[in-house]
Amino acid sequence: MLKGVRISRGVALGRLYLYVPFVPQVEQGPCMPGGEEAQCRAYRRAKEASAKELRGLAEALQARGSAQSEIFQAHLEILDDVVMEEEILDAITQERATAGEAVDRVYRTYAKAVARAREPVIRERARDLDDVRGRMLRNLQGMPEKNLAGLTQPCIVAAEELLPSQIAQMNPAVVQGLAAQKGSATCHAAIVAQSLGLPAVFGIEGLMEQAQDGVRAVLDGEEGTLVLAPDDETWAYYERQALRARRLAKQAAAYMERPAVTLDGCRVDICLNLGDGVLPPELPQSDGVGLLRTEFLFMQKGHLPTEEEQFTAYRQVLEGARGKPVTLRTLDIGGDKQLPYLPLPREENPFLGVRAVRLCFARPQIFRTQLRAALRASVYGQLWLMFPMVGSLDDWRRAREAFLDVKEELTASGVPVAGGIRLGVMIEVPSAALLARQLAAEVDFASVGTNDLCQYLFAADRTNRDVAPYAQKYAPVLLELLGSIAAAFDAAGKPLSICGELGGDALAAAALVGLGYRKLSMPPVHMGYVKQVICTGRCTDMQKLARSLLEKQTQSEAEALLNRYYELAVR
Repeated sequence: MLKGVRISRGVALGRLYLYVPFVPQVEQGPCMPGGEEAQCRAYRRAKEASAKELRGLAEALQARGSAQSEIFQAHLEILDDVVMEEEILDAITQERATAGEAVDRVYRTYAKAVARAREPVIRERARDLDDVRGRMLRNLQGMPEKNLAGLTQPCIVAAEELLPSQIAQMNPAVVQGLAAQKGSATCHAAIVAQSLGLPAVFGIEGLMEQAQDGVRAVLDGEEGTLVLAPDDETWAYYERQALRARRLAKQAAAYMERPAVTLDGCRVDICLNLGDGVLPPELPQSDGVGLLRTEFLFMQKGHLPTEEEQFTAYRQVLEGARGKPVTLRTLDIGGDKQLPYLPLPREENPFLGVRAVRLCFARPQIFRTQLRAALRASVYGQLWLMFPMVGSLDDWRRAREAFLDVKEELTASGVPVAGGIRLGVMIEVPSAALLARQLAAEVDFASVGTNDLCQYLFAADRTNRDVAPYAQKYAPVLLELLGSIAAAFDAAGKPLSICGELGGDALAAAALVGLGYRKLSMPPVHMGYVKQVICTGRCTDMQKLARSLLEKQTQSEAEALLNRYYELAVR
């Protein structure tokens, strides 16, 4: 049994189809003297051919009714990036690089920088750059696209890596599931897989070394596993699991349209996490955007986004939300998130370094530009503004002062700014969690980032698989800390949410409600499952569950109790 990362729920049984995509060869320079113009023309032809393909992919997804066609609009934006194109053409005209060499070098430089990001959803933008790079190099060579659209026999597709453009071409009536050696839950390929309803597991170590084409296999998107050549007893077991997964998915889908209200009348807001500014089709079934990560604007471009570029992006989200609140998190970058166009000092421990609000304090012009754009966009919707990595009251007050200063500057210039913008903080540093009572007295709201809070609490890097078992998201000590934060904000009468991974975990949903959380933010794929747990239980029982969990001593004991409650909720 091979273990990976759960991407899309469901269980698939079938035979493996090992997919090996076209690998472009890069023609090394220098080009012949006087051949620079020909190389520039070749680059522009490849760019136009790539743009045509991307538009076709977007239209194909739109025809299926999928909102994920926006992913390929983002690829088109990468293709049209002015700074990257300027670097490519400079490499050709000034260094006599071939078009392929210039494209390969520039795209790899930006992808390498983005891949160092701390935030997984931003780090995965490197794969988008690699996807566009491969497309450009293939078109430079005049090679046709080797895609998965022609599959006719039912199969589970296995590959070293699956890109969004490859998955978008598949026929979901033929492809039963997706397995990949690379990838994570936040990559665009995962989003496309989820939109097609395909069971998927990515990040499977050793997949390509152990898998064989045509072998019988079971892909378990519930547990994140791939079983190769299972015996008849194992096959029969997973047939039952597949039926259970389909039953759970059908039940969860039935709750999508319902508000999350417990049987005894406790209302819980269910909000969406956005990593790229694209509003999903599930927005109407949500209570708004609980987390808008703004780093996508900085990671996808070859330059610092201008105030106008940021204003346009924020306005689109606020208008698209149709009056529902949008919680915009200010820039969370720095330390390990190196950008080619923004030199930052290398740090021994970037997780504890100059990043997020600390970087905004160190680079006030970047911070002020973002605040100006957000404030200008505020008149187009209901804006909540949140500062990440706040570790003290001094951090919060300094960020608030910057906001008020920019607001006063805009107002004095006659620029309209919405009234009633809520200001809040991310609680993701243990010091902020311990300061919850003091913070609750001053901020308008807060959101708990459980991913970082968990890793800082247990001193376990969440990006390091070797220490993953030490980051115990169900541990009673973490649940106790979450409960104390909720109590502080409840006493102050201030809104509080969870926007980390735990917020979309159906297994933890009842416990979080029992601890006092009335707002959970998550990726769209988890909404129905979380709503079902909330709607089928009583708040009083969830409070009893929370108290019982705090009496446990280990994560395994707490997880066993959570599993028992969940099974009763979905039976």
